[in-house]
Amino acid sequence: MILQLQAWPNPQAGPRWGLAVDLSAAAVGLRLKVFTESLVLAARWEDAGAMSPGWNRLQFAVPGLPPGLYYVTAQVIDQGRGGAWARPAKLVRLP
Repeated sequence: MILQLQAWPNPQAGPRWGLAVDLSAAAVGLRLKVFTESLVLAARWEDAGAMSPGWNRLQFAVPGLPPGLYYVTAQVIDQGRGGAWARPAKLVRLP
């Protein structure tokens, strides 16, 4: 289960975005969804890397999105199944 999800750092610039996620237990990976300020789904991303309980940092690329405010949510992947989606984190992307 995801306890907290934060954009790290915030605001962000460049082609790679960073998140910090606090997990209650080990996970096989994470699924991410990125939404625009008007809540339109802008991107999906999946990481199949194992993650430990506690805070984990990850970076992901979302090419082609303009500067602005985005909402990012995550779902733990556990043995191929998905858990609950985390409360969205606000991410500000600079030019």
